Amino acid sequence: MCSVEKLLIKGIRSFSPENDHAIVFPKPLTLIVGRNGAGKTTVIECLKMATTGELPPSARAGQAFIHDPKVADVTEVKAQIKLRFRDVRRQPCVVTRSFQLAQKSGGKLEKKDLDQVIQTLDEKTGERVSVSRKCADINATVPDMMGVSKAILENVVFVHQEDSNWPLGEAATLKKKFDEIFSATKYTKALEHINKLKKEQTQKIKEFRLIKEKLKVQKDHAVKLRARREENSKAATELGEQMGALNAQIKDADDQIARCDDELAEMRGRNERRGQIEARREAIVAETARRRAALENELTDATEDLQRLLAEFNDTIDETRAKVKEEERAVSDLALTAKAYKDKREVAMKRHGKLAAEADAHAKRVADRASFLRGVVARHPDLGPLPACLSLENVRTSSQNDDALVGITEMTRAANEMR
Repeated sequence: MCSVEKLLIKGIRSFSPENDHAIVFPKPLTLIVGRNGAGKTTVIECLKMATTGELPPSARAGQAFIHDPKVADVTEVKAQIKLRFRDVRRQPCVVTRSFQLAQKSGGKLEKKDLDQVIQTLDEKTGERVSVSRKCADINATVPDMMGVSKAILENVVFVHQEDSNWPLGEAATLKKKFDEIFSATKYTKALEHINKLKKEQTQKIKEFRLIKEKLKVQKDHAVKLRARREENSKAATELGEQMGALNAQIKDADDQIARCDDELAEMRGRNERRGQIEARREAIVAETARRRAALENELTDATEDLQRLLAEFNDTIDETRAKVKEEERAVSDLALTAKAYKDKREVAMKRHGKLAAEADAHAKRVADRASFLRGVVARHPDLGPLPACLSLENVRTSSQNDDALVGITEMTRAANEMR
């Protein structure tokens, strides 16, 4: 609860501008008594001026409120009102208002407001802090610190004796006074402002709900696209791995075919040697026949020589027959091996063709996805930048990788056809 403790008056009304006049307000009650003109009303006027900044009635813009320079026989009078009180938090505060009334040429008086200072106590450091403010600011700050509205201070607490009969005034004036005291006008304005804010917030809520629904649809669609992209990426990875394995198998088959070609070449050489051996055999047979024919006519050689020649001839025939059988077995084995390699190669080429077709279909799906994303971005510019995983650059990069994969497949297929 707020309480007034002390008031200092200097240069106000009949109070001398040369001396400080202070009055202490003891608790719980302070009565101010005195003769007419002693300054009782001036004390109330000073309290009202210190708290609200309002001049008393008939003060002529403050010229009649400050001590007259003519009476003091000076050109200017400096006045001051200082009030010490405790705010609603029971913290000591001091408000100081300084004025000046100067006598101009021609006897005209001019009033000026000088320093308007509020001194408070810093709760953290315990030091006094003085803040100089404008009149408008201090007039609003002091009532807030006291926890009382300005209207109550003017019309109830520090009401001037000339204005004390305002409850008996006209109805319009009375209503205006009560509205100010009870802040009815502020309440009405606040209520209107609250209703206006309520309408604005309701409209914003509707707009945000629409945006939320739109973003939810876009989010669900983005989640589906992301899942589809992950599936396609996984399928592409699996296809790549399978194609890599098939390429390795094809390479192995090509190596085996190359080895078979080498073995076939070797077999052809053996066949040529076989032909040579056959020709030699035929020549030997012919020579044998010729010699037999010659023997029928006459054998001049010794029996031992003839037996030796016959044994050599039989050995040669046996050796030739053994070599022929060995070459025939080798040719048969190589033919079976070549057939097995060709069968494996045909199976691998069929599998490679199937994977190439799947890679072409995946590349087409990636291209369709890229076209769809471009359409989505073009139709919904307020969507903003897509996440990095759904950006058009990533889609283009994925499409380019798939195109490169299809190109490699076509090059492999063309190379196999050339073989």
